[in-house]
Amino acid sequence: MPAGPPVSPALAELATRLRELRERHGGDVKLTQAALATALADGERLSSATVSSWESSVSPKLAPADRLRAYARFFATPRSVEGAEPRLLPLGDLSEEEE
Repeated sequence: MPAGPPVSPALAELATRLRELRERHGGDVKLTQAALATALADGERLSSATVSSWESSVSPKLAPADRLRAYARFFATPRSVEGAEPRLLPLGDLSEEEE
């Protein structure tokens, strides 16, 4: 089976960082790709398979800019994983430091 096109080092590094953020952010709470997809969806459809494609170490896909901004907002605060379900806080709810 022929190998696919080479993955750019920057894209591979981004995929690794996105995966690390998810795996380390929850503290005692295991943050799954499905739970993160639900939180980042913010009223739109987003599947865990899509999140998985952004975190792939083999053939990562580049997340759209609006999703990367949502990642930044989600991981800017531990409050994203407080409560029953992970959630994306409204931008106006972030402190100056979080923003």
